[in-house]
Amino acid sequence: MVEKKSEAAFVMAMDMHGFSGLSESDHDKVIGDLYSQIAGIVKAGGVQKLLDRKTMGDGFIFYFEAVDEAADAAMNLRTLFRESLFWITHKFEKHLSCRIGLHSGQFFRMRDAIEERDALFGQNIITVARLEPVVRLNEVWCTESFRAEALRKKVDQQYKFESLGNCELAKGWTRQAVYALYRDGESRPSPLQAASEHRVINHDNSDKDYPVTYFALIRLKHRSDGIEYLKKQLTKATYEIEAIYDLFGAFDILVRFKAQEELKEKDFSDFLVKGRIIRSKDKIELTEIHFRREEKKKEPIVAMPLGSREYMKAFTYIKSSEILSDSARVHKVLDLARAECGQDSGVVTYYKNRDTLILPIVIRTSDYYALANAVESIEEYVDDEGWDHVSITTYPVQALEEMFPESKAQ
Repeated sequence: MVEKKSEAAFVMAMDMHGFSGLSESDHDKVIGDLYSQIAGIVKAGGVQKLLDRKTMGDGFIFYFEAVDEAADAAMNLRTLFRESLFWITHKFEKHLSCRIGLHSGQFFRMRDAIEERDALFGQNIITVARLEPVVRLNEVWCTESFRAEALRKKVDQQYKFESLGNCELAKGWTRQAVYALYRDGESRPSPLQAASEHRVINHDNSDKDYPVTYFALIRLKHRSDGIEYLKKQLTKATYEIEAIYDLFGAFDILVRFKAQEELKEKDFSDFLVKGRIIRSKDKIELTEIHFRREEKKKEPIVAMPLGSREYMKAFTYIKSSEILSDSARVHKVLDLARAECGQDSGVVTYYKNRDTLILPIVIRTSDYYALANAVESIEEYVDDEGWDHVSITTYPVQALEEMFPESKAQ
């Protein structure tokens, strides 16, 4: 059994932004000069005990025994990166920036077989490591636990804590209240931008020149530059692209586009083969969307900002004549998905035609398991009804490009 000893600590994670673009000369100065400056700041001011530390190229993790020492080190490092003196003095070609996150909690001292020394481990290290990447450049953010300890221990009164609101930590780790540290007399840090949230827009489908809307699942012939080539070819053929989604799964991309007339799947596939977009042996899946009357002028679409980390999007394809033959069954499927995804944080809409029901699902990245639960609930409903020949496939979106015109958010 591995021996471990519990210790309370105040941990700081710091990353240097711009490190990968350094020249060889600046890289050497980082190792020789900047590292020394950082070490001096971290150990300055009579630090009682630096419990542990790790260096990871352009990042650091420091463990402090006292909350005031962690706060002092973080704010002094922020000053180092914000001001120009150090970078001018050492003749850097490029001025780096930093991100600093602070957290407090229990850690476990265990033997590290790789580094051959005792080191600190635990879930709280993951928390601060997931906080740091979402910090704005040259700012210091902390969790509620760090702030509470700082207030309890009455750290330097010049330090202020500005609530930024709830923030989704990197890689869907958790959603937490976060605070920005700043000095008395400085401008208060701005709150988190609402733009990181998804929004519901009203999309107009009444363009008479492009009356037909399709979703096309496509496996590209050339994955690296295939998307840009596809966009050029579709535009040249007078199709109007509305969105492109990069997928996980059997297909590479999902394209939503409008056409001037109805298309047959084979004709569209032949067009893609002739244009060297797909291989002749690869199949596509083309689905025409039948909009309800109210959606002709006002279709609710859950739009997301490019590069969103807080939310994820997926498309669930359900092929079932039994479900689509009855609107009550369609709404039953919707209710099941919405119940699993949550009414507050998840959004489930739908498209359909005669044989396919498509559910665009948007949920918090940290709630990814709800997507699997939603599909499982629908599968149980199908099994209970005894329906055969029902196909359910979910395509999580890896990246997206939505070209819908801006509309007023609901």
